[in-house]
This record gives sequence, structure tokens and C-alpha cells, in this order.
Amino acid sequence: MNNLQTDSLFLNSVDECIRGWVLSLGYDGLTAIFNCIPHGKRLRAMLVYSIAGGNDDCIKLASIIELIHMASLLHDDVIDDSITRRGVPSINASIGSKVAIMVGDILYAKAFSKLVYFD
Repeated sequence: MNNLQTDSLFLNSVDECIRGWVLSLGYDGLTAIFNCIPHGKRLRAMLVYSIAGGNDDCIKLASIIELIHMASLLHDDVIDDSITRRGVPSINASIGSKVAIMVGDILYAKAFSKLVYFD
């Protein structure tokens, strides 16, 4: 397997992990909003991968870091009154600033709860 395939498998694993954590919250409205958030290039996840490898702990750590990053972008879009994020309407522009902040808070809470119990 070449590096590009390995990188792609790792990023898919990170996306699946994050998606699973969001689904575990059991709120369809949150899942629908989460699915509208552009996922970007996952540079932070790839940095973790390049340092730590692709084992299960690395996938979890990269997922935590990406959740924190997503949450910070949701809050940043509210602060900046951004109408787009990566070429698509931002959550605050399409659904509202209060929703964007609450979704960001939920993602922060989930990430930090996973980090506290990270083993």
C-alpha cells in the first residue's frame, strides 16, 4: 500500500471516529448540522499521523484535535460574521449564530470528554 492510500485510510478512520462520536450523542438535529460543516484538509490529523503513526490511539487523538478545531472555526465564523466557510454557507449564516455557538460548544465538550478519558 502506498503512502497516499495509507494517508487516505487514516483520514477516513478519523472521519468515521468523529462521525461516531457525534452520532453517539443521539440528537438527529446535531448530526444534520454537523454534516453541513466542511471538513477541510485535516492538516492537524495528518500532523499527528506523521508524528505518531496510524494506530487506534493516534486515530482517537487526531479525531479529538479535529473536533476542537471544528468547534473553534464555528465560533470564529460567528465572531467574524463570516457568511461562507470553504466556499459553502457557514453554519451561522445558514442556521444562526446561536446554533453555531451551541454546536461549537457541544463539539468542544465531546472532544474534551474524550481527551479526559484518553488512555
